[in-house]
This record gives sequence, C-alpha cells and structure tokens, in this order.
Amino acid sequence: MTAGVLAAIAAGCVAEIAWIGLVVHRVRPALRRRLATRLGVEIEDRAVGGWSARNAGVGVGLLVAVVDVVLLVGLVLGPVALVVLVAWLVAG
Repeated sequence: MTAGVLAAIAAGCVAEIAWIGLVVHRVRPALRRRLATRLGVEIEDRAVGGWSARNAGVGVGLLVAVVDVVLLVGLVLGPVALVVLVAWLVAG
C-alpha cells in the first residue's frame, strides 16, 4: 500500500469517529424529538437501544422502529462508503 492509501484510511477512521459522535449526540436525539412532535406520541430511547413509541398503535410503533433502524444503518454505512470512495480515488 502506498502512503496515500494509508493516509486515506486514517482520515476515514477519524471521519467515522466524528460522524458517530455527531449522529449519536446531536442528530439522533433531535430526530427523535422531531418525530415525536410530528406523530404526537412519546418516543423513549431504551437503554438496550432502539426507540419505542409509548401509547401508540402498531403502525406508529413500527414506523418509529424503522426510522431508528435506518438511522443506525446510515450511522454505520455512511463513513464506510466514504472511506471506500476516498481509498478508491487515491489508489486509482
């Protein structure tokens, strides 16, 4: 591997750590509050992980769970895709 590829991988790792911090501490709670306001239900963040809509129907509960899963998948795959793209462009 060249030095450029190693630098791209290191930059990707730093970007992933920053991305996780941003999403977990800023974006995810803000999205939970906004979704709760829009749907008119209370959404609790369980200690094990995942969101749960209190006193809501099955459809609303499922929607809340799907939004949370999509957000968590984006949390993981966003930086990985960026690292792959940068390494591909540098190696190129």
